[in-house]
Amino acid sequence: MSPSKKNTRLWVLLADLNVKNLSLSLPLISALAPTGSGMGLESVEMGYASATLTMQQRSTLQALLPSGTRLPDQAIQKGGFLQADLTAGGKPHLFYVPLTTTKKKAKKQKAKNKASPSGSPALLDANTSGVVWWESGQSAGPVNLDRIGVGYGDGSVLLLADASVRAGGLLLETRGLGVAVPLSGTHVPAFRLDGLGLGYDRAPLTIAGEFLKLEKAGYSLAVGGAAVVSTPVVSLTAMGYYAQRTGSADPSLFVFGMLDLKEKALGPPCFRVTRLAAGFGYHTLVRTPAIKEVASFPFVRMLDEPGSQETLGVLDDILGRSGHPAWVEPHPGRMWLAAGLHAVVYELVDVSAVAVVQFGDDLCLGLYGRASAQFPRKPASAWASVGLDVSAEYRSSTDTLAVDVAVSDGSFILDRNCRLTGSAAVRVWFGGSAHPGDFVITVGGYHPRYQRPRHYPDAERLGIDWNVGGGITVSGGCYAALTPHAFMAGFKATAHGEWGPANLDVSVYADALIQWDPLYFDLDFGGSVRGSVGPFSAEVHADGQVWGPPVGGHARVSILGFGIDVDFGSDRRDSANALSAGEFRKRMLPGGEESAGDSKVVQVAALGGLLPGARPAAGTGGKGGSGDEVWAVGSDGFTVAVTTAVPATGVRVNGRDTDAKLTGDLHIRPMQRAKTAESYSSGLDVTVLRDGKPVPVDPKLPHAWTATASRHAVPAALWGRREDGDLPADTLIGGYATGVTLAQPVSEHADPKHLSDEVWNKEIFPVEVPKELPPPAYPSTAGGDILTRLGLDLRSAATRATRGGILAELKALKIPGLATPPDDALDVFSAQPDDYLDAVPRVPATN
Repeated sequence: MSPSKKNTRLWVLLADLNVKNLSLSLPLISALAPTGSGMGLESVEMGYASATLTMQQRSTLQALLPSGTRLPDQAIQKGGFLQADLTAGGKPHLFYVPLTTTKKKAKKQKAKNKASPSGSPALLDANTSGVVWWESGQSAGPVNLDRIGVGYGDGSVLLLADASVRAGGLLLETRGLGVAVPLSGTHVPAFRLDGLGLGYDRAPLTIAGEFLKLEKAGYSLAVGGAAVVSTPVVSLTAMGYYAQRTGSADPSLFVFGMLDLKEKALGPPCFRVTRLAAGFGYHTLVRTPAIKEVASFPFVRMLDEPGSQETLGVLDDILGRSGHPAWVEPHPGRMWLAAGLHAVVYELVDVSAVAVVQFGDDLCLGLYGRASAQFPRKPASAWASVGLDVSAEYRSSTDTLAVDVAVSDGSFILDRNCRLTGSAAVRVWFGGSAHPGDFVITVGGYHPRYQRPRHYPDAERLGIDWNVGGGITVSGGCYAALTPHAFMAGFKATAHGEWGPANLDVSVYADALIQWDPLYFDLDFGGSVRGSVGPFSAEVHADGQVWGPPVGGHARVSILGFGIDVDFGSDRRDSANALSAGEFRKRMLPGGEESAGDSKVVQVAALGGLLPGARPAAGTGGKGGSGDEVWAVGSDGFTVAVTTAVPATGVRVNGRDTDAKLTGDLHIRPMQRAKTAESYSSGLDVTVLRDGKPVPVDPKLPHAWTATASRHAVPAALWGRREDGDLPADTLIGGYATGVTLAQPVSEHADPKHLSDEVWNKEIFPVEVPKELPPPAYPSTAGGDILTRLGLDLRSAATRATRGGILAELKALKIPGLATPPDDALDVFSAQPDDYLDAVPRVPATN
């Protein structure tokens, strides 16, 4: 062609990609969309024009092309271009997109993305990171082409388009609709769809949602989506995720949704529920938040700040696609349920909380939430605003309960410059944990000289930081903590004023520590006032300490550099003032100095196998708490526990060591002297006799007793190594035995004997009872002395002789596992027959 008098040639290169019959047909969308609103991609051409073509030149060129080849129905710019033939409602629409972009078009496209049903292309752009996009913004009838992209991924050339179609109030959007052309093999184009958006806006109903294909390593399929359904009364927000691991038939999925009741809250005025949430997950794991993460935990944030983030943006955070660790991720074998609410308490306090229960290889029960209040509630000029973040969690894998509470950022009182800070924590370690029996409750932290064990949580001082203005600042903090062996509390407050060259500082503090086992308290207190003008300064300072028992103390007052010291009472106790063995026995162990107190240091208790209702009877058994006792036990399941108040470094039963690995040395902290750490060995020896002979104790023998040492942590204040001037490094220490559990052998039962039909059919006791007559009624009496008479009869010589004959016959049969009971068993039964009978027996009347 010759576009000018200079007869300059221009040319257009077209490359057609045949993608016939690549239509978008999804069952769910097809059911929702009106008839004729489906979308498809008929063809895609890539072209290049050597110069700009006017509409006349374009028409001249179109006439030269073969039938079926179309050029854009508009002027063609110089350079590369793409054109796509989209169908909507069965009608084709040709779109022309120059491969150039401008800031104006980019801004326009950004605005369109914001107005889309999801409002966030973040998930999609993560899928198409290797694609170059060109904004279009062209419309043809109900179809709008937002942008076209060309890229490369997974060994294929990608030709993609973002388009939308409107029909009957319904908006249907495609994300990444196009083809992938493999560069190897058959080069057959494959259909591709990265996402689908759905919108509907007809009063009073509004629907917006988007579903996107995600890329995840190791998974053949991963899909995420979110939707919002809104009416003037309520709105529902839901999001979900579905993934199929390569080579696995079990999918990973989760769904979480929130129902916003808006102005139709539930409940009385004292507790109005405004939002509800629920969710579940299958083969997925929820990463529970630390106390500093509660505010950003998506499940809590949706309830606390609805609408603060686009729905797909929330899903982005949950899946970890926004640069932060994922909150929910696939995990085979794990399941979870969640339920939450937002409520207004007494029209003052807003509460948002979510409970999460996770099952699988670890049971996790968690409650996470926020509470906030502003005074007054409505005006912007509030004089106080306080918020608390809460996290409470129990895990079976660690057998630990952890509760954390922290003052939320932005909390203030009296003035917005008077900031509130602080946190609190509770930890309880149960029997299956690494520190069984230990616990701690702290608000604001610990005593300054307390050596916090590594497994104890840290806590920030509960206090204020106030810039009053005019050069004056005020700050302060307080704390309190309780552990198994100590209680501590204290505070510190400071004020600073600065006016040109003049400065004034005032401070006051107090710290108290109380220990028990052994009892000891230590109190520090003081205050100071310091002023300066230029190079001149003056200070008044006073502090003191009180300790005991025995009670003593020290005080010092300093004025302008001159000080007075005053000591009173006993000296501060240190490791030189150790207890003697007698004092330790009297003050620290159960029973004190009493000779009978040994039964309180070592105790014996039956755990199972006692006959029901049998009372211990006087006899010649082992020592108990009040003398010799005899227990009536059954032939199976008898278990007894021997416990000791003094930790044992070794346990022996009938001369045999248990298999427990124990600490070799025992330290008695109250008895340790300065710069010494005396150690002791403490052995627990138990003897079990039968007929005066030791029973075999060996877990490997089938007919032997078993002995299992009990290991529990013990207080370091009693049994730890003393460190001069310091508290023990760990509240509880392990490695010792606190007792042993003994179990009798499991009874061996004889093999079952089967009786032949001949025996069953033999008439041993032929008795004929007339069927037409009812059985005779035998009169009987139930006098108050029947049980007494029964006991006397059982203890009679005739009964004993008859019983002895029966037992002798049974013993002669030599039945395996059958042990004949001793005579004293009859005494136990006859002494309390009502403990073994379901009802009081009746005696038949005689003529």
